[in-house]
Amino acid sequence: MNDQVAGPGELTCIDENCPVSGLRQPDGRAACPECGTALARMPSAVAEEAPVAGTSPRLTRANDDRSAWQRSSPLFRIGVAVAAVALVWLVSFVIRNPDVLHRVTGAGYAVGDCVHVEPGFNGSNMAKADCSAAGNSGLTGDPVYRVAQVEKGKDAYCPGGGFDHVTFSNEPEDMTYCLIMQ
Repeated sequence: MNDQVAGPGELTCIDENCPVSGLRQPDGRAACPECGTALARMPSAVAEEAPVAGTSPRLTRANDDRSAWQRSSPLFRIGVAVAAVALVWLVSFVIRNPDVLHRVTGAGYAVGDCVHVEPGFNGSNMAKADCSAAGNSGLTGDPVYRVAQVEKGKDAYCPGGGFDHVTFSNEPEDMTYCLIMQ
């Protein structure tokens, strides 16, 4: 009998109590010469282990250890990365330029609307006002104006003049509002 340890794919006795268990056995034998139990092949990287009687073989998926992101095509991953960068850029642009949305939505005020002109850090701002409060606005020091005309362009001309006429240029909207005090 050969006293060398069985290598991958070689026959060996599978009985744990047999003195030749784990040792290499010559091919062509059906049973162990020492104990008479069945011989089996040692598992190898190429040959898979034979399933034990009464059990089903172990199922494995191809690329089992990879995530769905790793299995996706490189073009898909590049497309997702470009879309993410574009979204981050768009959000940061809108945060830095909040009035840019007015250019898409159009003018914020229409002819006949009443507004207040409020001073701000970056120039004056217009805010909607209640037209019924216009009667005593001159007394309170917070005048209410009515939009008389809306002109395209931030440098448009408003006809008329005087104390009760105001031209309000709204640069982000690219509009000029001609206001008359109420």
